[in-house]
Amino acid sequence: MFTEFKIDDLKVRFYGDTALVVGQGSIKAHTKTQDLSGQYVWTDTFVKIRGEWKGVASQVTPVLENNHN
Repeated sequence: MFTEFKIDDLKVRFYGDTALVVGQGSIKAHTKTQDLSGQYVWTDTFVKIRGEWKGVASQVTPVLENNHN
């Protein structure tokens, strides 16, 4: 269940009929057994097919905490 979804940065780049959406943000979410809250970065790829944008690929990566002293 999501209780918060905040987008901190979002960039869209177009390459003809292809668009890349790169973003970062934070969520507060959990399942019955796991806390999924934290910072994430993602990339979504869209292709324009017969005049409509279709999502064709997506990738999400959690941002690890930096514990360097």
